[in-house]
Order: sequence, then structure tokens, then C-alpha cells
Amino acid sequence: MTNIHPVTDLQYAAPTDEVEVKLDEADCAADASDVRYTGPETFKRARERVCESEA
Repeated sequence: MTNIHPVTDLQYAAPTDEVEVKLDEADCAADASDVRYTGPETFKRARERVCESEA
């Protein structure tokens, strides 16, 4: 029989804390800027950065 253990708040929070901090930073940067990108522009820029880092 499989034992299922619930994930505690601390177990869940640890891996997500860094992501939450980065999302908060992105929100602040967006609030401070009038520059906006469409979805396709955003993914294009992300692909370009990934390709540059692989070269």
C-alpha cells in the first residue's frame, strides 16, 4: 500500500520562494516602465537570449 504524505507549507514554500521573489521584482520593474511587449515579442526575445547563451 502506498503511503501518501501531505506537503507541508514549509516543504512547498522553499522551492517557490525564489520564484516568488523574481516575480515580485518583475512586477516592480513593469510598474516602473511604460515599455510593454506582446506575447509573441516576449517569446521571440526569450528565444534569442537562449540561443545567444548556447553559442
